[in-house]
Amino acid sequence: MSLLVLVRHGQASFLTDNYDRLSELGQKQARLLGEFWCDQSLKLDAIYAGELKRQIDSAEIVREVYAERGLPCPPLQRLPELNEYQAEEFLYNHLHELREIDPALDLEYQAFKEATEKQDRYRTYQRMFETAMRHWLGGAIQMERVESWKDFVARVESAIGQMTNPAGSGSHIAAFTSGGPIGVGMQYALNTTAETTLQLSWMVRNASLTTFLFTQGKFTLSSFNEIPHLQDRALWSYR
Repeated sequence: MSLLVLVRHGQASFLTDNYDRLSELGQKQARLLGEFWCDQSLKLDAIYAGELKRQIDSAEIVREVYAERGLPCPPLQRLPELNEYQAEEFLYNHLHELREIDPALDLEYQAFKEATEKQDRYRTYQRMFETAMRHWLGGAIQMERVESWKDFVARVESAIGQMTNPAGSGSHIAAFTSGGPIGVGMQYALNTTAETTLQLSWMVRNASLTTFLFTQGKFTLSSFNEIPHLQDRALWSYR
């Protein structure tokens, strides 16, 4: 059996001008993961990341820790199929249309715009985001310049195939990605519904580990959303 660990990137810069960069907490989460793996003398045979900066930087911080400890770590391979779904593009291009067809979403949008406290902005955004993503999942409107749910699932499954097919027996592979692709990994292993897959993706903590065992023709879930390297609850985050 071989092992594939899907790692969610560290906390990004939510509700700032550039979400796609690690926060200070996100950098710390990635460093603690690297230290945890080094303490366990975990040997990685391959390490991948998508093309998003938050994914690449999380992987590179882990590699830096290995280098500091004098432990070998393979070069980072970029795999665009591990990128997150295009949530920001979908919201930017279609939020107005969605608000017109869904009064509940319009109310959620108004609540978000009126929120001033940080936690209220997080909470109201998440409600609006989840409602909008369900419309994306259901194909409620004609989308422009945004991949469909079906295409998103197909590309993530392609990434899983690219990472696992060439791996030899007993290989340990790490892939730094985002919540959406991790949800699709769960769907691939457990045959979950699309709605359940999307809900699972929203549960994934930053810098968490979701692990799969695989061999020829078999891909099995071993663990979901683990954070053994983040013992302090103050280090837990979801965005």
